[in-house]
Parts: sequence; C-alpha cells; structure tokens
Amino acid sequence: MTQPSEDRGKQLEHLMPGVLVASSIKLLYAEDSPQDADLTKAHFAAAAPEFDVLVVGSGAACLEQIEAGRPDILLLDYVLPDVDGLSLIKTLRLKYADLPVVLVTGAGDEELVSSALGLGVSDYIVKSLDYLKGLPEQLHQVLNKSRSPQQQDLARKPTVTRILYVEDPLEDTRLIRNYFAQAANIFEVEYATRGAAAVTYLNGLAAYDLVLINLGMPDQEGLDFIRKVADAKQPHSPMMIVTAKSSNASSALQVMKLGAAQYIIQQEGYLEGLTHQIRQAITSETLRRTNEQLRKALLELEVTNRMVISANETKSLFLANMSHEIRSPLAIIIGFAEVMLNIPLQSRENLNFIEPIIRNAKMLIHIVNDILDLAKVESGKFDIIREEILLPEFIRDNMTMLATLASAKGVQLSVSAAKPIPATITSDSLRLRQIILNIVGNAIKFSPTGAAVEIAVCLTQGLRGDEQLLELRITDSGIGITAEEAKGLFKPFAQADMRTSRQFGGTGLGLLLSKQLAEALGGSVVLLESTVGSGSTFVVTIGTGPLEGVALNTFHFSVSRQALGVTPVHIPKILTGMEILIVDDGIDNQVLIRQHLQSAGAKVSVASSGAEGVEMATHHSYTLVLMDLQMPGMDGYEATATLRRQGNSVPIVALTAHAMKEVKERCLAAGFSDYVSKPINRLEFINKLATYGSETRT
Repeated sequence: MTQPSEDRGKQLEHLMPGVLVASSIKLLYAEDSPQDADLTKAHFAAAAPEFDVLVVGSGAACLEQIEAGRPDILLLDYVLPDVDGLSLIKTLRLKYADLPVVLVTGAGDEELVSSALGLGVSDYIVKSLDYLKGLPEQLHQVLNKSRSPQQQDLARKPTVTRILYVEDPLEDTRLIRNYFAQAANIFEVEYATRGAAAVTYLNGLAAYDLVLINLGMPDQEGLDFIRKVADAKQPHSPMMIVTAKSSNASSALQVMKLGAAQYIIQQEGYLEGLTHQIRQAITSETLRRTNEQLRKALLELEVTNRMVISANETKSLFLANMSHEIRSPLAIIIGFAEVMLNIPLQSRENLNFIEPIIRNAKMLIHIVNDILDLAKVESGKFDIIREEILLPEFIRDNMTMLATLASAKGVQLSVSAAKPIPATITSDSLRLRQIILNIVGNAIKFSPTGAAVEIAVCLTQGLRGDEQLLELRITDSGIGITAEEAKGLFKPFAQADMRTSRQFGGTGLGLLLSKQLAEALGGSVVLLESTVGSGSTFVVTIGTGPLEGVALNTFHFSVSRQALGVTPVHIPKILTGMEILIVDDGIDNQVLIRQHLQSAGAKVSVASSGAEGVEMATHHSYTLVLMDLQMPGMDGYEATATLRRQGNSVPIVALTAHAMKEVKERCLAAGFSDYVSKPINRLEFINKLATYGSETRT
C-alpha cells in the first residue's frame, strides 16, 4: 500500500533533521552517460524516494524539458555532447534566474568552480567514488536555502481538510460548530443551511475535501441533496459523510448506494470520535479513488501498449518488405555489374563506367541496413553477441576497408596507440565494425583532399571506477560544425544543414545509430570538440570485458594510398560435378545466379515457381537447391516444408533479399539448410555452396 505523503514526510524528517521535505521534488539531471544516469536514479530510488528524477542527455534536451515543465532543482553535468556546462548556465540565467542549479564536475577545477559560482550556481559536486552518498542531503540543503520564508512555512504547515457542512437550520448545531472551532488547525469548515445553498457553494470556485451532510433536514432535503452531489459532474467531486439522529437501515443503505463514505449516528459522545472517522473516511476514499485512477491508468496503458506493439509490428513488417523490395533490384544491379568485370571490354574507360554502378549500389545497401538496424534498436529487437576480438588485427582490417574511401579523397589515414592497449577484448565485432566504419567514414568524407584523419586508441577508466573502456579518438581536418548545429547531431536524419547533405551525401542516420550501438556495448559516442573550418574530434568508447591476464601492447598502423578502381574477381571451378536447382520466379535472378554457378563449373536447372521446384526436386536428385522465399502461389517456405514432409533431405539454401534476423530464424525452423542474403558476395557465395558438394562426395 502506498505510504501517505504526510507519514513519509515525517519519516524523512526524522532521518534528515532540519531538512525540508516535499512530497515530490522534481529533479532534472542533465547527464549523457547512461551508466552515471542509471546509478544516480537507482541511488535516489533507494535512499531518497521523495525525489522524482528525470534524466536528459544533452543541453538542448535540458532546455526543452525546463520549458515544458520547470523542475524544482537542476543537477547539471559539466560535460555534455552539445554544450559545456558554463554556456548552458549562462543561457538558463537569462530566463530562469531563480532555478537552483548544482554543477557536477569530474575534477575539482578551482577556476571552473569559481566561474560557475559567479554565474549563480547554487553549489557544485565533484564525482568522487562515493559522491552519491551525500547527494540527496546536499540537494535538500540547496532547496532549503532557495525557498522564501513563506515557502518554508508552507512546507511545515500541516494538511488542512476543507469541509462543507450542510446542516438542518432547525437543529441546535452549537456543539458541532464548537467542535470544529476547536479543531481549526486541521479542519477548515464552511456552513450551509439547506441543500440549495450547499449546491451554490459546490458550484463555486472553492474546492472541498469533504461534504458533511445532516440527513434529518425537513422534507427529506438531505437525501435529495445527496443525490445531487452524487449526480454532479464535477472534476474533483468531494466525498460525503452523512449524519443522522437515529439508525435507519433503509436510509443508511440508500445513502451508501449513492456514494457516501460513512453513515454516522448522532448518538451521545459521537463527536469524540468524529475526527478519527473523518480521517479514516478520507484515507479510505483517497485510497479507493487512487486505486480507481490506477486501474484506469493501467487500462489506458494496456491499450497504449497494444497500440505501440501493433505499430512496431507494422513498422517492422513494412521495413522488412521495403528492405526486400530495395535489395532485390540492387542485388541484380551489383551482380550483373560484377559479371561484366570478367568480360573482356574494349577499353579501360568501360571499366570506369562499371565501378560507379557497383560503388553507389553498395552505398544504397548500406543506407538500407542502417535504417533496419536503427528500427531494431528502437523496437528492442536488437541482440548483442559478445565474442573475443583480436584487437590490433581487427583495427587493421577495418582501416584497410576504409583505405579505398581515404584514397578517393586523397586523405591520409592513421591509427596508433601511444600507450599499451589489450591484445584482445570481449565485444560484438559486427556492431563495433559498424561504429568504426560510420564514424571514421564520416571523418574521411568531411575532410578535404590532402588532409589527415588520425585515430588514437587507448584504455580509459569508466565513471564507476570498476570498469575499463576502450577509447577511439577520431580527429579530422574537415568542415567542423557550430555549437548550435551540434545540438541536433545525434538525432535521426540530422546533418549540420542541407548544404552538407547535398555536398557530402548521406542520411544523417550513421551518428545516431553509432551512439546507440556504442551504448549497447557499454560506452558512448560524443563530439568532444569542433571548430568550423578546422575539423572535429569524436570520442568512441565501448566496454572491453574482463582484461585479467590479457597482454597489453602499443600499436601503430598507417593506411597507404591505394589505386582506385575495380578489379575482376576470378571464380575457381570448385562447383564442378554439382547439380544445382534454382527455384526463383524472377527472370533476372535466374539469369544472374545461373551465370555465377556455371562460371564455377556447376550444372544448373531452373524452376520458376515453388510448385515446379517441388516437382523437379521430387523426380531428380540434385546436389543442392537454391530457394527464393517470396513467390506467387507456393512460396519458398511451403515448398521446403513439402519436400521435407516427403522425406527429401536434399540441402536447401534460402536465397532472398530479406536481411532481418527473424527471417533467417524462420527459414532454419522451416527446414532450410542455410540462408544467404542478397546482394551476395560472389566468391563467398560460391565457397559456401562448394561445401555441400564436398559433403555429397564424401
């Protein structure tokens, strides 16, 4: 049961004597570190539940939240991704001069603290190992100092119950009036004779906690008035207690059915227990109304939750279908362009025409993948697979992948670890690669010809003190951005301005996705500094996992500039002797996949529908079946299930433009032997299929 705010306040005053206690103190905490934010919220929930803590991750979000609903106190971290603490304090003081602000710093910099206090900061806190322990009391003291004497008096004033007493003017009411007069410190009473006068009071501006009604008014007016109060459509209708001279079961039943909280008999000495009965009625009625509000809120939440789930499912289905519809033609474009590389052409110029086709198609695939990954992160359907990563080799491989982009811009790319870094870490290699390719790729993209992009790698201490983080500091010599532009940097589809998008390309999804991926890996992505015309420095951190017993080494790697262009890929004849059935309703797909397979030595047959594929696979023994998923009539799932029910154990590989993890899991559950997502890497594709030929021969 929820503890009454008055009792909780007394308990907290006992624990923290001399500290003013509010039933709910709105604390806004501007902090971009998820780890610090979670620790702080957990500490306040356990040690200082009177604080209602809301966390925002940037200066812009802080200002927006204050504008939407002013907090009682602001806890401000000095380092935010889009603005420093002093600049934000200056902005706040222009409009919210009386808002208590407590600055949080990583070190006791006297000059910084002096500047902050000079700007009107109420207090400051240094992030020591146990700084959270005394934080609630420190905030209480700041609030106490910021309150006016009148506010402090109100904070100490006991709760007063406002009562409208509807009495029978014919009765002697001196006793009850005298009783309420003696209890003026807890009851504030207004009197009305007859129900009509009371209705006038209730329809006025005054708000009452309780209506005390004498049932024994002439001509049953008391009962009529009770019906009017019960039928009233007031936003906060007061509860009712009914008094009567005698016990009448019928009357008692009537008034209780009409919503009265209690029915009190005016017998001798009844006033002695009236305060208790009123308090008990108020507590019971408050609890009942709270439970009713909670029930309604839960029902609304359930409806909202269902709507959100339905919307997410609809979005996921749309994104999956969009991915398939975009990836399918792109797979054809990339595939045939790569086939052309192996055909003797008349001039080098023709090869130069093919290279932009492949490069831009792959860029579009990258954008589609970013959109899908961002949707997965937002919907919570995002898995982190941690594994051991050989760090120097991993960094070298990623820098080599970026070499072509660096060469295209004439940018020198280097990475170094001046201090020893671990030989291995435990993290998700795929997601870490996405972060590196996005952030370093942006640094290269926004740097001019002849510039350099430098990546400094080191180990750093996490804010909790018991964890190690791997830090990559990426510095470029690019266009830079203003402080105002930095505010929207980690928002979806955000770039500095439209000119940036037109000049350099991109959707603006990469930074947001990288930040969310880094946070999922135990770190973050922040813009450390940026100067217009000089460049920017981004800092990427991720958790390393346990490092006990792991060797530490220095590291340096510089990517040499490589010649641009595309190189024909030699496909070995490793599918010789294999008979492969392609089941796909798309003519272009049939031609392209047949070309890849035949160039590797395979004998190929083609079926244009699921039903035709089942028929051919039933009457002929193939080494392997390549099965598309989306086909009219019998789709790939049904065709595979049919073959499996017939006892056909031929290896069946799903070949589809769907790239969602859920599709792969469904394929394997439906009886497919493997899954390949388009567009394919020809050499990897042929090597994968060759393993099935080896199994057949052995």
